[in-house]
Amino acid sequence: MRHRWNSRGLFFRTCAPAARAALAIAFTLTAVLTQSAPAQRFQAGGQSTPLPTQDASQSARAFPRLSLGSDHELVYVGMFSSDATFRGPSKFTHFLEAMKVPPPDSLSEQAARQSAVPPWMLSSDVRVMDDVEPPGHAMALPEVHSLAGSVRDAVVSFVYGRPSVLRTPQYLTTDSRQRVILSDPGIPAVHVLDPKRRTSFSIVGGQGRRLQSAAGVAVDGEDNIYVADPQRGMVLVYDQYGTFVRYIGNFHGEKLYQRPTGIAIDRKAAHLYLADSPRHLIFMLDLEGNLLKRVGQQWDETGSGGLKLRTKTGPGMFNDPTEIAVNDHEVIVLDSFGTRVQTMDLDCNLLGGFPVLNAPHREPDWKDGLGLDRDGNIYVSDVSTSEVRMYNSKGGLLASFGQAGSRMGEFSAPRGLWVDASNGLYVADTQNVRVQLFRLTSGGQRDWMPGSGK
Repeated sequence: MRHRWNSRGLFFRTCAPAARAALAIAFTLTAVLTQSAPAQRFQAGGQSTPLPTQDASQSARAFPRLSLGSDHELVYVGMFSSDATFRGPSKFTHFLEAMKVPPPDSLSEQAARQSAVPPWMLSSDVRVMDDVEPPGHAMALPEVHSLAGSVRDAVVSFVYGRPSVLRTPQYLTTDSRQRVILSDPGIPAVHVLDPKRRTSFSIVGGQGRRLQSAAGVAVDGEDNIYVADPQRGMVLVYDQYGTFVRYIGNFHGEKLYQRPTGIAIDRKAAHLYLADSPRHLIFMLDLEGNLLKRVGQQWDETGSGGLKLRTKTGPGMFNDPTEIAVNDHEVIVLDSFGTRVQTMDLDCNLLGGFPVLNAPHREPDWKDGLGLDRDGNIYVSDVSTSEVRMYNSKGGLLASFGQAGSRMGEFSAPRGLWVDASNGLYVADTQNVRVQLFRLTSGGQRDWMPGSGK
């Protein structure tokens, strides 16, 4: 017994330096992460000095905060990563930035690392909704959970990372609970992402399911979710829990739209605006799908059954409209392959328009994003340069922000934008497979955070 005790004491004496070092590292990390807890509640930017933009046409990284001129400021809030988890900035992330630590592994590197463990051991907070087209039906397999299994999966997920949920994030919006509703045409799916990780789910589409493809998304005053399905030529409506409610544009099994893309909802008036891109038309509907107004001119059909493409279109006519945004006063449309914005009132009467600096994109899956804040400023993302440009209502360029890269505040082919009622700006950073969140402020505006509402 004495010999065994002495051996144990020798063991602890030998390991003491390593143990003390490990404890010191753990204590330091705990202190850093504990001190950063307030920052994790989405209080982005801290007291950093704003970085002034020297020229509206010159873009800069949007982190941690960026002056947009005229007493406007852009503040980084956080991001939904590819695993659909929201991560806000902290003192630890600022420390990593200061030390110039490279960004996390790419998705391919992460997938290679996760291949070492069974996929069912990687836990996710996102529930999958299998919306099968009748008369088929989904079969739910029983899930057996044990405390030991849950602990094992949590440890494995911590070591190897959570499974990826997003693939090609594009169109996006938010509901009254500040959940992000995001279309993901590469799966296809629509994700509902809760920053508090309580009610996140994905509506998965594809063969045998109601949802065949996913483009524009919108939410009405009751948090029902509207999804434009270009392949079906319809809009699918789900309730806030992901249960299918009805089709819009389905007339006795025949589609009423050729390829709907961008959609937007005026929640006060309960009007749905829809862009039918190949027909170059904008429709204003009620929320049951009844036609209220049609804007634009459908171009003459060719003998082959296609539609003629025109190189010039006048005001009030549209050329491949892909995105729509609405606020309390107006509706804006992005068309001409991402090179023009047209402005209408809420009854779709033309108010004006202006060209934007984006290069034209004719690829069907290579679209620029469009956003409209409560002050009437217009935001257009450029997938070619990986930046976002801010214009006033008359088309004057106010600022540019973002640059190509994978660090916080950098973008890679951002294809979707959304500005909520509290001037929270959401960017679908498509090729980085994430959604970045920013706060648009002016004057002494208070901090904004996801989940806080207006």
